[in-house]
Amino acid sequence: MLHFLGLLFFFLTLFIVPLQAKEHENKKENNSTKTIEIFATKVESNKSITTADGDVIVIYKDQLLSATSLRYNREMKILELFDNIRILKGSEFHAIGSYVKIDIAKEERHITPLFLEDHTSMVWMSSQEANSKKEKFELQSGVVSGCNPNNPLWTIHFTSSHYNQKDKWVDLYNARLHLYNIPVFYFPYFGYSMDTSRRSGFLMPSMGISGDEGVFYEQPLYIAIADSWDLELRPQVRTQRGAGVYGNLRFVDSKVSQGSLKFGYFKEKESYTKQYDLANQHHYGVELDYKNLDWMDEWLGIQSDAQTALNIDFSWMNDVDYLNLSSSDQTKNVTSNQVFSRANIFYNTEKNYVGAYFKYFLDLNKEDNSDTLQNLPTLQYHHYLETFFDDYVMFNFDMNFQNFARQKGVKAKQASINLPLSLQTSLFDNYLDFSYTLHNFIRTTNSENEVSQKQSTSGVFARFYNIVNLSSSLTKAYGENVHNISFGVEYTKSGADIKSGHYEDIENECATITTSNSDICEFYKLNNITESTDLKFTQFLFDADGLQKVYHKLAQGISFDNNNQEFGELENEFEYFFTSEFSVYNDTIYNYDLNEVSKSLNSIVYDNDIFEVQLNHLFLNTNITQTKEKSNYIIFDAQYRYNKHYKYFTNYTYEYETNVKKSAEVGFLYTKRCWDFGLRYFENNRPILTSSGITNSLYDRYVYATIIFKPIGGSEFSYRFDNSQEN
Repeated sequence: MLHFLGLLFFFLTLFIVPLQAKEHENKKENNSTKTIEIFATKVESNKSITTADGDVIVIYKDQLLSATSLRYNREMKILELFDNIRILKGSEFHAIGSYVKIDIAKEERHITPLFLEDHTSMVWMSSQEANSKKEKFELQSGVVSGCNPNNPLWTIHFTSSHYNQKDKWVDLYNARLHLYNIPVFYFPYFGYSMDTSRRSGFLMPSMGISGDEGVFYEQPLYIAIADSWDLELRPQVRTQRGAGVYGNLRFVDSKVSQGSLKFGYFKEKESYTKQYDLANQHHYGVELDYKNLDWMDEWLGIQSDAQTALNIDFSWMNDVDYLNLSSSDQTKNVTSNQVFSRANIFYNTEKNYVGAYFKYFLDLNKEDNSDTLQNLPTLQYHHYLETFFDDYVMFNFDMNFQNFARQKGVKAKQASINLPLSLQTSLFDNYLDFSYTLHNFIRTTNSENEVSQKQSTSGVFARFYNIVNLSSSLTKAYGENVHNISFGVEYTKSGADIKSGHYEDIENECATITTSNSDICEFYKLNNITESTDLKFTQFLFDADGLQKVYHKLAQGISFDNNNQEFGELENEFEYFFTSEFSVYNDTIYNYDLNEVSKSLNSIVYDNDIFEVQLNHLFLNTNITQTKEKSNYIIFDAQYRYNKHYKYFTNYTYEYETNVKKSAEVGFLYTKRCWDFGLRYFENNRPILTSSGITNSLYDRYVYATIIFKPIGGSEFSYRFDNSQEN
């Protein structure tokens, strides 16, 4: 659209500056700072009239005009061009006409007929007659299109058009959209801005129809009063469901910071709320995204070599439908009921790092999140790695403070210190790397336990343990291929645990599986350090071009503690590239105690200029030590590019254990120079919160039609079938 606006603006401003002409016959004069240079095969001049014939060329600033003949009245300041007129502005615009008259004194312009083309966007415009006086312009009987002028697929015809250069606004009257020569849509009036800068006004609307929601219509309004901020408001109505408004305020408050504030409200009709037993008739929320890349200098005026930054990503809403109603494209519906907000601020130098992190969790499955545990805040100090004695001795320091807060339930404050001290060296002519680390870990907890007062609410825990690591890495060339293998053995030996208060009182109670998740154990959870060995093997194979062909990893833990199973989970990860376009991947974790796989991720990917196919399979034992609940997802995604015009696509997500189709889509998109047309069918299983507090889901089915007339714009029309509710 912007190219077209710029195209028309060029024509309207081409002759707007008052000109002073002078004759030019193989020489130039400089009696004026604003001149017209005239070149021609034959130039004649008397006291008031200059005429030119044969290959006439007129140059003014960066514009070049050519014609068969020319007449210029110096006294009346009227310039006329005749026959085969072409107007060029660099490589951007090309205009054609038969007659051009410019009254420089009165600032009036006239051209007939007009054909104008933008070389960048390939948009053209034709008009029988164009006139202007000062800031106002009129065009008569015009046509505009972005297609090939010889046989355009679409055109917009209008009987007249008005343009005000000061407001940079175009009015089209009696506009008719034609597909080929067939009129398909009529606009009594159509107006738009020619200003390519940020400008207030209406944006392209969205519309659709649904079996249970009725007709959907959304009309965005864009407000840009200042350079530092803009606001988009999107009021919407769903005739059988309700109405609401969403908005997005974007702002730039300094050269190093910017952000956006999204908000919305939607009110359901009573009938729709009762039909689907919704928990809330009103849906509302707010989302803040803010970044500052140098808050110390910006806020405190302190210039430093340190790196400082602030990042806020906050979301709050009363239920999941606030998100689902925010977009007309239901393929973007939310499939998770968990919302995570955070704010991070840090100060970082070469030696030290100080940070504060705020985490806020919102469970949309609940009507009340007063018992949801929040981390407000976590404070961290970290001293980066220091080396001594020719890098044989290393240490770093890490200190954390965490405040776990909520309105109902156990609250706690925890502080922890971690000070690992390492010794490292190479053995056997650098074939073997050796390191020994002494870990020193101290934690203090002070909790407010509303569940039970029998146990201590505060405690101190200290742990000292040892880690020995042996590793080796070898690389060898085999013909044009390069093979790399790495071996690693890590031995962990428990040292001493020192416990007091809370950690000593409830140790036995929280050690059992059945009670470890209770409220009194919530802040006790500590993984025991046992005598164990972790084995790791990795290998890579690279071809002659340095591209990876094979990646393989094996990892196995072995425990020497009689209270634990001897073998930990075995992980096997493998990826093989048949070509740069075709690869397979597998990551499998096997649990010896249960004698079954606890996780498996498989993927097959093929992608070239024509086909793009991806098949994924994910298997999880989500709570393998207790209920053995399983998830089994199959995800298929494919695209086929038939040629530069046609693209077909499909995707499918299925949960095998519960026999639930999560989503499915199939469609195509046809793309040409001046238009796009697409059709797709989409299904989606989205969650809703009912009045009973139980999360159900609605199964939506949509048909989308996309029509875009380039570069003027277009829209996507949707139809939704009646949906079904599932538990």
